[in-house]
Amino acid sequence: MAATRISYGWVVVWLLFYGGLLPYALPRCLDWMSRASNWWLSWGAAGLAVLVAGVALSLYQAGRWLTRYFSSQPFNPPSDGSI
Repeated sequence: MAATRISYGWVVVWLLFYGGLLPYALPRCLDWMSRASNWWLSWGAAGLAVLVAGVALSLYQAGRWLTRYFSSQPFNPPSDGSI
């Protein structure tokens, strides 16, 4: 597998997550957590945990891709000895 290959399926998934689901679900989860009922509080906390896990997974995948991309680039030090 080439280091610069991008899985466009994941790009679409993350665009839908950040552009559609997150702006809709985050205020709803926070609203549920502000209600007096323990039932709503637990659903809001569970929803927020799922959203945080999604953000963490996307950052992890982006970090892995950047690491693979930059580790595959050859390092060419300056020829004149300056840094």
